[in-house]
Order: sequence, then structure tokens, then C-alpha cells
Amino acid sequence: MPSPSGYPPVFADPQLESDFTREGYVVLPLLDEESVQRLLSLFNDTVSELPSAFFATGMGSDLERRKLVGEGMYEVLGPLLARLMPNFTVITGRNFVVKRGADSASHIPMHQDLTFVDQNVERGVHVWIPLVDVNHANGCLKVSPKSHRLTNDIAAVGKLTRTYDAIRPIFEEDCTVSVPMKAGEALFFDERMMHGSEPNTVPAVRPAAHIALVRTGTKQRVYFANDETPGVFDIYEIDHEFAMQYGDKIEHRLIDPNSARKIGTVAYRAESLTEADLEPVRVRRTKGGASAAPTGIVSAKPVPSAMPPMPPRPSGFLSRLFGGRA
Repeated sequence: MPSPSGYPPVFADPQLESDFTREGYVVLPLLDEESVQRLLSLFNDTVSELPSAFFATGMGSDLERRKLVGEGMYEVLGPLLARLMPNFTVITGRNFVVKRGADSASHIPMHQDLTFVDQNVERGVHVWIPLVDVNHANGCLKVSPKSHRLTNDIAAVGKLTRTYDAIRPIFEEDCTVSVPMKAGEALFFDERMMHGSEPNTVPAVRPAAHIALVRTGTKQRVYFANDETPGVFDIYEIDHEFAMQYGDKIEHRLIDPNSARKIGTVAYRAESLTEADLEPVRVRRTKGGASAAPTGIVSAKPVPSAMPPMPPRPSGFLSRLFGGRA
């Protein structure tokens, strides 16, 4: 059954698919307490210190740690994601994203994640799972519902301008909702959706798991802005371990042809969104419908959903370990 968006469906459940297509994200229960504890143990075993207020293990310089985190996270999340998204494959982005306690520098401004697919025909999906209860005080995510439909802007490595740069403060003030979540709940979002988070103001660290997926059979890609050809992005097909290999050294000049293959270029011209363009995604309004000044934190209402039943466990060591197709 085709998705209402015109893209192939992301979720097996039609209601989830409809909600995801309309809002750009859904929130639902994913991990039981045992699975949360397994990921917390993996976090504690692999992260002994935080070098910055906000830290992502996938972008660190420790290749061995990136592999341990990626494999351990896949073991826990793979089978669960396969039930919800049977036609999607886990790719890069298997890492912990952590906010240091009581550190104002851990604020993350509204942004879009890197583009991993040809957005004219596909959707990339990110999953964010807090391992502790999160709210506005300790840096829960905030999202801009429906912002995934504003633009197909390409988020490229090395790109200095974004279509939303000029109106980013308005995104922050008028177009976001906070998403408080329980440990083990999951926020699934379209890679084009604007999102960010407030700083962690409580003493304890805020660990979360992050993982990204593309449709099975889709070639994952990454776009590079090249100083030698302004206005043109190079397009590379990459294998699923690309980010794990490069960490925070993803640069055009360091690309290994064994893990990335140039498949073409695309012309790019930065076209800025205007304040008027944001009308469909404003969440703070007066009774008359006009935009209103913020009066407090606006929280999202998570989509009430139930996990489908677990399918029979696949046979074979690798299938048991990696959960089949996910």
C-alpha cells in the first residue's frame, strides 16, 4: 500500500505511516527495562569521559569504541526495528549522543541531519532513544512538526549555508515543541525534519542512543561541498560502515575509494526560507490565528502506538545476532 506522501512506506503499520508522513516524526514505546539496561551497560563500558558538553561516540577518534558501540547497539535494536520497519536497513549513526550534566554549552540549535538518500524519491529515517527519562530540564529533543515538508534542501558535508539560517531564531521560538520521553521510548523522524535540544541543566549526564536507516536495497549516499567547485556538490555512494570508519574526520580529501564511490554531482544554490514560509509549521499563535510570542514550553503529544508482536526468532548465529533484515 503506497504511503500518503508518495514515497514508499516506512512503517508496516498504516496508522504509524500516516502519522509519520503528516508530522515528520512519531514517538512510541520501543525498549523494555532489560533492553534499556543493556544499552546503559554498553554506554558505561565504552564511555569513561566526555570531552565536550555534547558528545557523540560515532564522531570520536576511537575506532574500536565506535565498532563496539555500533555492534552492541545493533544487537539490541535490530530485531525491534525490523518489526516496525521490515523494509529498512540500519546504516551509519549507531552511536550514543550524550549531554554532560549542568552544562549550558550542551544546547543544540535547530538543524537538519546529513542527507543520506536521494530525497526526491526516498526518505532517510533517524531513531533517537533516551536511556533516562528526559524533559526540558535535562535536554529532551524539540522538533518542528511538519518542517520536513518545507524543503528538500541537501545537508552536505562542508556546506556552510542552510536554507533556514536567516530564520533559525524564529524556528527556535515559534515553530518547535518539546518532546518529553520515558527511558526506552523512541522518536522516529524524517532526516529533513528540523530538530534540536535545550541544554542539560541537571547534574546527571543525559545519554541517548541514535541509529539511522534507509530502505533495503537503497544505496546510502553522502553529499560533499567542494571548495574547488562552488555551487556543485559531489555525490558519493558509501557503505554502511562509512561514518564508523571516518568518525570526526569525514573530509572530501580523505575519502577511501574502497568505502565510497563518486556517482555524480548536483548543482546547488542556497535559497533562504523566509518568515512567511514558516506559517505551516508555526505552533504558537493567538486566538485570531496570528503568530504569538512564546508563553512557555510547548510539549508534543506522543502518538499512542503499540509494538507489533515479535516474529519467530531466526535461526543461525548471524541471524540471531543481527535480527534478520534490520
